[in-house]
This record gives sequence, C-alpha cells and structure tokens, in this order.
Amino acid sequence: MVAWRCTATAVAALCGAGLACSPRAELKATIESVSPASAYNDVGLLLTIKGGDFRPAYEFDTMGGSASVQEAFTAVLSPVEPAAGLAPVVVNPVSWDGADVLRAKVPAGVAAGVYDVIVTDPRGAVITFPGGFASLGPDVHPPAIVVDFPHDDTIVGAGSEVMVSVFADDGVGSLTVLTWSVTWSGGDWKTGTCHVGAAATSAPCSFHFPAPPLATGTEPMAIVLTALDSKLNADPVIIPLLLAPRPTLNTLSAYNGTAGGKQPIVVTGAGFVPSNGTSSGTVVLVDGQELKTDFKSDTELEATTLAHDPGIGLVSVRTGGASSRSIMFQFYPAPIVKAIEPQSGPESGGNLVAIVGRHFRPETKIFFTDGGGNPAELVAKTYKSANRIEGYVPANPATVAIVNVVAFDQIGGFDQLIGAYVYESSP
Repeated sequence: MVAWRCTATAVAALCGAGLACSPRAELKATIESVSPASAYNDVGLLLTIKGGDFRPAYEFDTMGGSASVQEAFTAVLSPVEPAAGLAPVVVNPVSWDGADVLRAKVPAGVAAGVYDVIVTDPRGAVITFPGGFASLGPDVHPPAIVVDFPHDDTIVGAGSEVMVSVFADDGVGSLTVLTWSVTWSGGDWKTGTCHVGAAATSAPCSFHFPAPPLATGTEPMAIVLTALDSKLNADPVIIPLLLAPRPTLNTLSAYNGTAGGKQPIVVTGAGFVPSNGTSSGTVVLVDGQELKTDFKSDTELEATTLAHDPGIGLVSVRTGGASSRSIMFQFYPAPIVKAIEPQSGPESGGNLVAIVGRHFRPETKIFFTDGGGNPAELVAKTYKSANRIEGYVPANPATVAIVNVVAFDQIGGFDQLIGAYVYESSP
C-alpha cells in the first residue's frame, strides 16, 4: 500500500512526476470573527472561528482507492501584551467544520487579558486575528436586574392584580435561576420562579400576583428579585411599594350635570390616600376614565367632570388598581334651538309660537332677549317633546325689534338662535 499525504508540496511532486494538474493559485485562509469574543475562565469553552478557505490535508490510499481527512489545524492564544506576565495558551483540539468554520477547545483558567487568535493550517500557513479573544478572569459579577414596572414606591391597592416585568442579564456569564417573592407586614405573601433557558445569558420575566388584603391605613410592601448565575453570584433587587386599602365610595355632591363637563363634584367615602409623587393616590373615575382629582382627606375627594355623551355615567374611585363600587351620574346635554314658528308677531306679544330643537326637557325655559337687557320668558310654556316647546310670546323686553330666542337648562346649559324673532310695530 502506498499512502500519499496531500499537501501543497505533495501536489507539486505529483505534478512534477507527470500527473495531469491544473494550475491554481494558492488561496489564502482568513479569519473574520471569533465567538465568543470574551468569556470568564471558570470553565473551558468552545471557540468558534469563522473565516474562509480553511482547507485540511487529505491522505490517499493509492492501493485501496480510499482517502481520509487529516485536519491538522492548530491554534494558540497569544497575549497582546506579553509584558503583563501573560503566556501563550495552546487551544486544543481544533476541529474542521468546513471551509469557513473551525472550532477550538479553550481550557479553563486562561489568565485575564486580551489575546490574538493564531491558527496554523496543515500546510504551515499562519492566520492571525488580532485581539480576537479576551479572558475576563473568574466570574465574580452577579447578574444585573432591570425593572420595567412597577416603579419604586408605586401605590398598590389591596386585592388588586399587580403586574411585574423585569429583565435579568449576566453579560457573558450564564444565568441559572430567577426567583421573586413578595413581603409585607404579614410576612411572605407570594413567591415564584421565572423560566431561564439552558445556558442563557439573559432572560425576561413577567408575572403577576394579587395584592394582600388591608382594611385601613397604608403599609410598606416589597418585591424581592434574585438572579443566580452558574457561579452562584447574586445581588438581589428590592422594589419598594406602598400597600393601600381598597377605597369605598359613599356619596356624590351631585348626581347629574352637564354633558359639556367642567363641573366640580365632591366625593365622600373611606380609605382614600394622597399621591406620593410616584402614584396619583385615590382618583375619581367616570366610566373608567380618570378625572382631575384633589385629595382633601381620607374620606373626601374633589373632582371635575370631563365632557361626556348624554346619558348615564358610572362614577367610581380607585387606588392603585383597586376600585370601589359605582354610582350612576346623569349627564344632560345643552338644549339646541333650531327654529321658531311663526318668526314674528306684535310688539305686545301674546301670539302662540312653537320652538323646535333638540334636548329639551320639561325644565327647559325659553327666553326672548336682545342679549343686553332683561330677558322675557315664554308665557304658559308647554313641553311637547324633547324636540318641541310651545307657548305665548311675551311683550318685547328690548328696545330693538329683532331679538334672540334662548333655550336654558339649569343643568345642561343653554343655546340661542340669533335674530330668530321679530317684534312688529303696530300700524
């Protein structure tokens, strides 16, 4: 049996012996990246070297007609600053995974520092990737925990569902477990564990829990987060919170108002808390929409309504996600005047007219005015429907013939039709 090791020299010898050969320029291997670019040295790791034209040697059995790959790649980590007392580190073994990938086993304990990655191929060609790998030394750094929400000192209502979102990151290390617990004056309230993938360097964590019960006052509460890495490094993070009772709603100073909003109302109840700068404390809501609320005491709040569709709205109070029962509040729209028929009459009044519009109520009043003097009210008013009111025109209250017709609702507001009616002088 004759075995040939196929290298650049062997190929040249074969060609010189008269074998058919095609001239081909020798391709130069290159390194494009090394991964990971940095790592702790507590354990060995597999280094992935990516590049191009990584070509192994081949051994041919000319008698048996077989061939085998003889990889024969070697690699060394050479310190960028050897004067710092660092020594080269042999990386072994090196496996060939194709023309563009090599994998090398880095031993544990590589001294902290920056190293050039030097690869020698089977033909003796040397490829260098300057500063391609950094040993960080032993892992003594705990994972970092970033809290998305809740923020520190957030007010939490008793019995409400508390949503938590955090992110743990161990950099180039490896997370093993991420746990959480909730504590307050009653002791440990809830505990849990977040999923961490195998060999994960980071992990998001979202969970929720019901807040503990609390009858009166406020009490401190905390969420404790602990992330462990593979070396048992940990630096727990504490999220301080303020536990408040579920608020009670008793009465409103008014149970109806204008749909246009901007109406102040006084709310009474129990368990109200003020803002602490992070959370707004107890707030008044209508149909779930928060109103501008002023805290007066633990039993009284003042709020201002917003514009609302005509009809029923549900008023409630809420503290840190814990809501009270609701009380109905009627929103009345302002009346709208569209027309009056007839549109003129004698100076002394007394003629029957119909005012047509929208959102009229039995309580709606109709006035005739020039806008500057005392208005005169429609006489013997008759409410026909939300769109029609009839009555007798009063004597002209103005010094001008042409006046405005005004519809006034003490709750909803008012509207007027300018120049809608003409008082005619007697001949």
